[in-house]
Amino acid sequence: GLVAHGPATRIMPTSDTTIGIPYDLQQAARTLESLGWKRGRDGLRARGKTPLAFALMVASSSPIRLKIAVLLQEQWRKAGANVRIEQLELNTFGGRMEDRKFDALINAWHIDPTPSSVREEWASSEIKKGGYNATSYRSPAFDAVIDSAVREMNPARSVQLYRRAYRVLTDDAPAMWIYELRNVHGASKRIHPVGIRPDAWWAGLADWNVKASR
Repeated sequence: GLVAHGPATRIMPTSDTTIGIPYDLQQAARTLESLGWKRGRDGLRARGKTPLAFALMVASSSPIRLKIAVLLQEQWRKAGANVRIEQLELNTFGGRMEDRKFDALINAWHIDPTPSSVREEWASSEIKKGGYNATSYRSPAFDAVIDSAVREMNPARSVQLYRRAYRVLTDDAPAMWIYELRNVHGASKRIHPVGIRPDAWWAGLADWNVKASR
């Protein structure tokens, strides 16, 4: 799951880690102050007459994401941002995401279980109708490094390039990575699957069969 931000709604502290952005209110305050976002009497920030405010879009069909949205709203309030949670029916949510009509959103993406799949969400080539780059994130540096990583035949060198690509993403912060599920599945010996994809166990489910009890 992640929070993806449009170009105008990136409130992120800096980070020295390979991936992930630490929760650092003091650093966030220093960054916002340096950019001219001053706190008012109500604790919320503004730059001139422009309030630090945006909407966080979330599908109403996901209770977990709604709870995460409330937690994030409070954390952003502590930083001085006025965040409005916008609950939308799933189809409306999907349409708005497809049309890039949002400030920020909470969503989860299921991508192929290969390092190169990071291109699906963040490459400039995916800024298109039906593309997964929902934030329209564009970085020539990321595109160059990830293309090199995909072409690299030396595994060790490829890993280094992928790490560099994630470093670019972390520094640019087009999104906050919140969690990644680690699924564990079990099945009776009677069940004979026709292969199991690590990213979608249910793919090919219609071709599975169950042996009769012995």
